[in-house]
Amino acid sequence: MKNHHWITTLSILILAALACGGTGVATQPAEAPPPPLATDTPSVEDAPAPGEPAAVLDLDNPALYNQPAGVASYLTTLDYRFEAPGSVIGSVRLEGATQAEPYETTLEFDTEGRAVMGGGETFYFTQIGGIQYTVYEGFSCLTGEPGAQENPFEVMLDLGGMLTGEARLIGEETVNDFVTDVYEITKDNIDTSDPAGMGVETIDESRIYIAREGGFVLRLTIDGTGRVSVLSGDPSLLGDVYYELNYSHFGVPVDVQIPPGCPGGVAEAEYPVPQDAVKLTTIAGVTTFESQSLVDDVATFYKTEMPALGCGEAQESGSGQTLTLTFACPAGAITVLLSPIEPAGTSAVIHKVP
Repeated sequence: MKNHHWITTLSILILAALACGGTGVATQPAEAPPPPLATDTPSVEDAPAPGEPAAVLDLDNPALYNQPAGVASYLTTLDYRFEAPGSVIGSVRLEGATQAEPYETTLEFDTEGRAVMGGGETFYFTQIGGIQYTVYEGFSCLTGEPGAQENPFEVMLDLGGMLTGEARLIGEETVNDFVTDVYEITKDNIDTSDPAGMGVETIDESRIYIAREGGFVLRLTIDGTGRVSVLSGDPSLLGDVYYELNYSHFGVPVDVQIPPGCPGGVAEAEYPVPQDAVKLTTIAGVTTFESQSLVDDVATFYKTEMPALGCGEAQESGSGQTLTLTFACPAGAITVLLSPIEPAGTSAVIHKVP
C-alpha cells in the first residue's frame, strides 16, 4: 500500500520549522568547511590578515553549511514563533541530537497554538540502526530505509535557498562556547522568490554567527514580520516572526532512542510484527509493513504470536499470490493478509474485521 500523505505532512512540518533557512537532504558526506568567503575574489590588499574574519560572508557558498569536521556529536535547537494582534500565536520548538559515527540523529518537534495542525502536537523524526522512524499526529509509526545520510546543517540552513547574497561583518561574540564572527542578515539576504522566503515582509535585528575556528554556523536569528500560514493557520495574516536556530554541546555524548509509538520504542505497535519489519505504518486501525522473510515464514510468525495474545488458531485462505490468516481474538476477528514482493520478501496488511 502506498500513501504519500505522511511524506507531504512531514515536509510541511519541516518547512514550517525551518522556513527561515530552507530544507533539504544532503547527498554527499559533509566535508571540512573553509573559512567564510566573499562572493568576489579579494585582491591582496583586500584579503583579511591570517586569523582575521572576512568583511563579508558569502551566503550562497554551500561549504558554509557543512557540519564541523571531526565532531563526534552535537545538539540542535530551534525556536520558531509567530504572533499577531488578537492573540493569534503559533510556534514550533525543535530539539535534536546527532551522532556522527555510527550515524544516528533524532528530531522532536513540539507545536503550540495554531502551528501546523493546531492544538499542539509532538512529532518525531529519528534515524537509528539503518532505519528511519517518523511519528506524527494521526499515525502511530512510519518506518523505512534511509536514503543518503542527511546533514542537519544543510537540512536546516541551505537547500531551501532562502539565504542569499553577502552578509556584512558587524562584530565578534562568544556563542555556544565558541568565539564567533557575527554577520548581519538584512532583507537583501532573503530570497523572496524561494517558497521559504515568500512571506517575509521586514527584517529587523537578524544575525548569523560563524565559528572563527572551523567556519561553521553556530547560530542563526531572524526577527521581523511576515506571513507564515503553517504557524498562524491564515496565509493572509501579517504578524511578528522570530526564528532562532542553535548548534551546541559539540562532542558531548548523545543518546538517540527509537521514538514513542514505534516497535522497540517507548510504546509497541498495535499488533506484533517481525523484527525485520520496515515501512511500518498504522492508519485508522490498519497496520502495514514489509519484511525480507518469505510469506510462509511470516505466516508462521503470526500463527505463534497471535495465540499468545489470546486469539484462536488461524483460519487460512488464499492462493499462491496471497495468503489470508484470520484469528478470533478477544477484541474481535483480526485478519493478516500476506503477499509476496520482489525480489524476495512479504508485504503485510493487518486489520480488524468489520
